[in-house]
Amino acid sequence: MNHHILTWFKIAIGLVITFVVGWYLINTGTDFHKTSKSRVYEDHPTAAFERQQLFLSKRLPTGQNFLPMDPYRPAINQIKNRARFSTQTGQMMSAFNVKSSQSNQTAWQWLGPGNVGGRTRTLVFHPEEPQVMYAGGVSGGVWKTENGGASWRALADNMANINIGALAIDPQQPNTLYAGTGELYRQTLRPYSSMTGAGLFKTTDGGLTWFQAAATVNEQFLYISDVVVSPNNHNRIYVAANSGVWRSDDGGVNFVQILNPTDDQGGNLYEGCSDLSIRSDLTDDWLLVSCASRSTDDRYYLPGLLPDACEGPCD
Repeated sequence: MNHHILTWFKIAIGLVITFVVGWYLINTGTDFHKTSKSRVYEDHPTAAFERQQLFLSKRLPTGQNFLPMDPYRPAINQIKNRARFSTQTGQMMSAFNVKSSQSNQTAWQWLGPGNVGGRTRTLVFHPEEPQVMYAGGVSGGVWKTENGGASWRALADNMANINIGALAIDPQQPNTLYAGTGELYRQTLRPYSSMTGAGLFKTTDGGLTWFQAAATVNEQFLYISDVVVSPNNHNRIYVAANSGVWRSDDGGVNFVQILNPTDDQGGNLYEGCSDLSIRSDLTDDWLLVSCASRSTDDRYYLPGLLPDACEGPCD
């Protein structure tokens, strides 16, 4: 009997404690779901930006405060003209010998990995060969398959930027492709900020070699979300970027801005334009454009884990 009384007494005490704790949490607004990591983010909402600034401070030349977008190709060309050491002959090789005698160079063997495609962002199909497809991945570059996806090979490892946000293929000249770099899913200083690009790249040999469109090497083309080729003129392309929509009438040599949504004060109305669709049943170009800013309702907002997104365009 005493044993049963003691058991019921313990249960009663437990219920009282639970009620008191619950009442305290409700009235004080305490949330056990918030982690120490989220509290750090709330105290420092610009943590991602501060990390980026730290990386830049370690890499920027003295006296500069902005990392150039196009230093990669000049650096590669400079390396090609420098003497190298051959481990096969044990001697230095002049720039002439490096170019003229491949047999004296160090032999390299591919070790991989060959399965790192990044987060696939875009996929285009060859208009004449259904087994040929190109895929673009954020931090993965451009990949190609010639057997309907059974195997893939990387094409753009030597590009100055491999954050691929968009791909487009010329329907009249399928060996010509355009690759837009950068992924704009939130232009903000908060955690999970965007993946910066370096403009538009073009290939005319099916992806074997790529060159950077000089007109896009600027902050207007840091994030390219979509590229479409006009069905009426294959030299005319449209680009959706963080600065609006741009058109080129000469295959990417020159660009003119055709849409830049702004508010009454002239500020950006959205974070950027992200999607393009062009009608193919008309003899002139009819372009549909989607522009937007992320909000607390988007899929990157995690209640209790990340601070609220910005109100309107993010800073």
